[in-house]
Amino acid sequence: MQKQMLNKKIIICICAAAAVIVTAALVLLFNKEEAFRSIMVYEVEGTAVIERESVGNMDAVENLYLESGDRVSVASDSGMRMKLDDDKYVMAEADTIFSIEAEGNETDSKTRICLEQGAITNEIQHPLSAGSQYETSTPNSVMAVRGTIYRAEIYTDENGDINTKLCCFQGKVGTKPVLPDGTYGEEVLVPAGSELVVYKDGTVDGPRDITYEELPAQALENLRSMSESGQSMEGITLEELTALTDAAVAVGAESEESESEQTALADAAQDSGQNDTDEDTDEETDKE
Repeated sequence: MQKQMLNKKIIICICAAAAVIVTAALVLLFNKEEAFRSIMVYEVEGTAVIERESVGNMDAVENLYLESGDRVSVASDSGMRMKLDDDKYVMAEADTIFSIEAEGNETDSKTRICLEQGAITNEIQHPLSAGSQYETSTPNSVMAVRGTIYRAEIYTDENGDINTKLCCFQGKVGTKPVLPDGTYGEEVLVPAGSELVVYKDGTVDGPRDITYEELPAQALENLRSMSESGQSMEGITLEELTALTDAAVAVGAESEESESEQTALADAAQDSGQNDTDEDTDEETDKE
């Protein structure tokens, strides 16, 4: 009798253990599908802030995982690099603000980056699946890609109008202008090595060859880093990128040094004026 009771207990324990294993496997499978879209802060230089509706503001740090819907603000003289899944990178330059949405799974992923200010460079290393999408939107354009490297920039011209500049370095990018009435204009295909400007009114200038010399130092540094990792950029070699990057960094350093000298001179002049005022006040006091 005791032996039968013991056997029953063993069978019950085995069944319970099997149920736990099956439940855990189902949970892992479900979570794997839900957690496929990972968004991680890969690198931060300077300062960046993450705005999350459920939490508030928090500083961006390396290896911090973001959530779909987060809004990112990169400070001046700063930069940030994010890693999406295992094969997509977003490099945000200084004074850049954008929000990111990432949903779906490996066969049906939806990624949308809403650029509000500044510039980002996107690197999609592998072609997307047939059911997946990757878009970058600005106030007056929407860009869609399958697998490519491109840079999107929002800038203000001399008239105060907000325009979008797109540079495609590898692959191709299809962009649609957003017209003043909110509708979309005809899609324009921008091949590798070409750039295009979408103006505030929805008109398009380009595509034409990229003028690499006009790119800022941060953008050139990002391109050089990717080239050193084995990526090729249409219309320019790694050696040419290196030379342009070094020249742009040197110009930036000279500009910062000049600004520092001007600030120091202004502070010295202000201190001198303050000292003269103090001396005059002392002389008047002595006379009195």
